[in-house]
Amino acid sequence: MQKPPGPVEIRFISGYDLNAEPAPRFVRDAGLMQRFAVIQETYTEGAIDPVFDEALWRALADYVARYGALTTMTRGRDLDHCERTLPQYLAEWANIAPDDRDPPEFLLARTDGALELCAVTEFWVHVGGPKAYHDTLTYVLYSKHDVSSDLVAFLRAQPGVEGWVLTPIQQASPTRPPFWRRLFSGP
Repeated sequence: MQKPPGPVEIRFISGYDLNAEPAPRFVRDAGLMQRFAVIQETYTEGAIDPVFDEALWRALADYVARYGALTTMTRGRDLDHCERTLPQYLAEWANIAPDDRDPPEFLLARTDGALELCAVTEFWVHVGGPKAYHDTLTYVLYSKHDVSSDLVAFLRAQPGVEGWVLTPIQQASPTRPPFWRRLFSGP
């Protein structure tokens, strides 16, 4: 993915949306019941290919790190989890061309071994996806309390905020049928 040439639209959805991916089991087991989605549009004016806004991802990593010791985690081909500290991950990332970088699947913040906050990257950019998430990089934060207002204020205070179009927070609408059910239920 390339660097954003123009402003990047970032939308927010607070709460559980039945169209979205379910929370990973380890997140549910940790009692992280609050969901907040940060949705980065991957198509911007002046870009031919999808864009990954690395500055947004780094700001989210800084935010998650406020909740505890930060690690990244990705799934290997055999679905074993590969967990690294953020400095280890960034050292490996530095060897990848900027246009070829993707964020890790998970950012995990732990205090005394207990998971306090998790950011899950949903790569809708590669598969299309349901409305609100279609063709995006969506970062879903799971926590024990609502972080929506605090996180948006944190993003508004970032040095690169002028390159973003931050929309108001929307509440999830869990009354719609799941995306997969609408696909198979006909017109």
